[in-house]
Amino acid sequence: MIRITTSYRNIFYWACAAILWTYMSVTIINLYKSWYITTVFVCIFTGLLLFNNKIKTNGLVKSLSLIFIYYSYLLLTAIWAEYPEVTIWFVATESIYIIIFALFYLLSINFAPDRIIDFFVYLVPPAILCFLITYIIDPEASRFGGYVLVLLPFIFLFCVFRLIQSVSILNIVFITACLLMLVTGRSRAPLIIAGFGLLLMFMTKTNPWRRLRKPILVFVMIGIVFIITIITVPQLKLFAAQTIVRITYQEMVVSDQVIEAEMPDEVRWRIYDDAFLLYKTNWLFGMGYMNFMPWFGDMYNFIDENPKGKETVGMNLHNTFQTWALEGGLPCLCIVAMLLWKYFRILRRRIIQSNNDLEKSYYKLFVIGMVCSLVVGLFHQIHQTPMLFILLGIVYALEDNNKNNNVHPLP
Repeated sequence: MIRITTSYRNIFYWACAAILWTYMSVTIINLYKSWYITTVFVCIFTGLLLFNNKIKTNGLVKSLSLIFIYYSYLLLTAIWAEYPEVTIWFVATESIYIIIFALFYLLSINFAPDRIIDFFVYLVPPAILCFLITYIIDPEASRFGGYVLVLLPFIFLFCVFRLIQSVSILNIVFITACLLMLVTGRSRAPLIIAGFGLLLMFMTKTNPWRRLRKPILVFVMIGIVFIITIITVPQLKLFAAQTIVRITYQEMVVSDQVIEAEMPDEVRWRIYDDAFLLYKTNWLFGMGYMNFMPWFGDMYNFIDENPKGKETVGMNLHNTFQTWALEGGLPCLCIVAMLLWKYFRILRRRIIQSNNDLEKSYYKLFVIGMVCSLVVGLFHQIHQTPMLFILLGIVYALEDNNKNNNVHPLP
């Protein structure tokens, strides 16, 4: 069990928040630069954390073992990969998620669930700031918010959970802001996942309906205010329509402006088809992590002209499961299955053991969070985003809390 002095606990809490703020803000400028800056930030903080003699980390090393095995195997695929340098570079870059996992494991083991919920609620203001910055930089951008959109559905669900606990003006403002960003962000996946997660929250509710009357009424009022805002503000109405046409594939007319429907992405479907064909000959050990991208570029001769000259560029797999199966092979699928089995086993045990409806709702929220992540994985590579490892870290810590009777009940 880890014990930290009160002052150091608060520093640790806000430093973890600052890491995510840094990630969200720097990705606006350049995704790859964000890796370098965030890595430096995380490493400095982790060094200070580990060399502080007030910290004990029982259980952390054991929980990290599966994550280490996962990345070690991905690195091992470079041995038989056609493009080993690509595998090595991406594994080295993404290994920051080992530290992200560790930090959120420590966060979960040191703070009560209500502080964990607040942690994600507090991400709304920096998310709004990032969203506005992307609009100011490029009002015609294909998407607003950068990689804030990766975290936004989960931030929204935690805000809704907090609203169910206690209705406040701040919660109402934050949920309204999340809805505005989801609908006007010009990206379909975050909006669909937020709606799917909200549906699951009410389908798996543990509180009687009579206790949910007030939050539901407030949520309906938020919806009315949100709709009126979208309708009355022309620019927001335009952005919302641009998001909707990406979902419906139907054109819309807004203020005499025709917004053409987005046609199905033929390149993405070609990626899916090629991945299935390649899997037939690479199912055992995979073709090497991130090796589909250069393979696809060479196969279809995708050329990019830049100041350095012409270079071949590839298209990444847009499906996490295809990545694990095709690039990692059967061993990778087994490792991922163990990671997810442990995650859901811990939550199942906690839900069964809990006699408190609010605690059960908290654990179910993390079940919903992972289910939503896996659904996102059908269209994107969730293993290259921090949310997957944040969820794993927080939930894995619950097992160590249980062993040490260090259970933090919700108020």
